[in-house]
Amino acid sequence: MYGFTKFTAILICASSISLLNAQNSTMNWDFSNFNILTFSYKQITTNKTPLNQYDAAPLETYTELSGLLVVEVKDKNSADVTLKNAKITAFIKDSLGNRFDTRSQTIPDLVYLKGLKENGLVDEAYNKQTELFAKLLFPIINNSPADTCIIQIPLDTSFDIEGNLVEIKGKNTIDFASINAEYFKLKTHAYAERDHIDVGNGKLYKCKIEGESDFKFNTQKKYFTNGNIKLNMLLKQKNDKVYKQRNEKYNRTKTVVDVDVDITLKLIKVD
Repeated sequence: MYGFTKFTAILICASSISLLNAQNSTMNWDFSNFNILTFSYKQITTNKTPLNQYDAAPLETYTELSGLLVVEVKDKNSADVTLKNAKITAFIKDSLGNRFDTRSQTIPDLVYLKGLKENGLVDEAYNKQTELFAKLLFPIINNSPADTCIIQIPLDTSFDIEGNLVEIKGKNTIDFASINAEYFKLKTHAYAERDHIDVGNGKLYKCKIEGESDFKFNTQKKYFTNGNIKLNMLLKQKNDKVYKQRNEKYNRTKTVVDVDVDITLKLIKVD
């Protein structure tokens, strides 16, 4: 249900595809160029919790997940992407923005993608812990880049609402910011939204996921060299009762989840 088969690209391109294909500047992994790629990985999550519905500034708490994201070729047709040697650290900031670590711990290796193919497709099902992030990592575009090309990839993921996994649908739009003989530079915009979610407890919810990212892809070696993802996940509880205040009608909503995620990748070793 959540496989990568839903990621069939919808191409909206200009006229330069034939030139790039003639130069063999296509965008696929090439597993023959490496056995292992090792990226430094840092993910900072900011959880914004309103103290009450009238507070202008919510309470912010932070978590940093750092480690090595490893792309390991298993055979000529597939690779696994695993977060290794990872540590998770909770911290706070004072009014001046100074950081103070509060606690940290190591975590077991976590598989982000299993059975990754050179064309960006994935054989195996996603780990639900990493599904959304995994779908936004390494945006391979299946052999069809173009100078002024925008590619829209359907984005289906799930959100946990009071113990219920609810499917959220949207799209990840990929734009070629620049292309040269050595690199592709990509910018993406991910957006998914669902309203009037009823999980059977008499409450209605609205969920929105939105983010931006940029990546750099080596066209000669056929692998990514760095990337950054900024993502917001917002869940609001809706009240279907209509209130009156100052002679105006409005629907009251309450923020349940408001989380920012910032992921940074940098290639540090090729084996």
